Amino acid sequence: MKFSEKLLTLRKQHGLSQDDLAIKLDISRQAVYKWENEQSKPELDKLKILSDLFNVSIDNLLDDNADISLRPLNNKKSYSEVIVLDTPKALMAETVNTNYTDEEKKKIKIRESMIKYGVIGMLVAVAMLLIAFILPISGPQTELGLTIFSILLPVGFILFAIAGLTYYIGKKFVYKNCYETRTYFYNEKSNGETHLKQKGYEYVMLQHDLPVWFFYDLVNDDKFGIYFNGKEQFVCPIQNYVTLTSENLPNSLKVSFTYFDVNGEIKEYAFLLSFVREYVSKILEDSTDLSFALDGLEKETIQAISEIKKRIDAKKETSKIA
Repeated sequence: MKFSEKLLTLRKQHGLSQDDLAIKLDISRQAVYKWENEQSKPELDKLKILSDLFNVSIDNLLDDNADISLRPLNNKKSYSEVIVLDTPKALMAETVNTNYTDEEKKKIKIRESMIKYGVIGMLVAVAMLLIAFILPISGPQTELGLTIFSILLPVGFILFAIAGLTYYIGKKFVYKNCYETRTYFYNEKSNGETHLKQKGYEYVMLQHDLPVWFFYDLVNDDKFGIYFNGKEQFVCPIQNYVTLTSENLPNSLKVSFTYFDVNGEIKEYAFLLSFVREYVSKILEDSTDLSFALDGLEKETIQAISEIKKRIDAKKETSKIA
């Protein structure tokens, strides 16, 4: 494995751009570019910095016949076990927010039935009125046509009025906020925050309507992780942390924690945070409002991940100094 390939791999594993690495080495970005494209190699003083920065020996960096081999840590901290149980699914928010209680389901059924049968009633009424007006009311069937017309016309108008009123009441007044209740979601949120508070963690929800939290240990100040479904699903000691990266995908954000396992091997814990919410479309009927809400969720999520990265990157640097 050539030096250029090793440098590129190590830089990306540590979440550094060419500019970031250039700043750390006090050189130009063009110099880093040349190293990664086999146009030149760094001088000894820069190799020493690279060696310390990436925890790789200089000999290993320069040996084209060897793959990347990380050195054992020389400081008092050693790699610890990283707990990895599960990852949140991209559609988890949709599942949580539409998992209603039996009482909530009854309210939703009543509301949707009134709206549904109101529409059906109006369609039937319109059909009756059309039949009434196209019936022959002259000629041999005049008497029969007039009789049917005299029945369908008032019945059609009455049915349309009743159906229209049913639809309007169901849409505007009957359990209007039933989709917003989501007791299951609020129970999950309450239980999660109670656990995190009891453990003395600082925490933040990755999205305001998704009960998945990033947490940081304030007591020992030495670990962070992801909590959901009643468990600390990912727990990483700060000395094992390499970097946090995020990647924008269609309608979602891929979040990746890169870390060293107990054997010093680089691993990744990744999951998707979706920005699409079908249940929100039931609450916000206006397309402009819906688009604004989903765009807001995307910005909120990206900002939260950015703040989390700043926090644990700062803690990693503090840990190195200690």
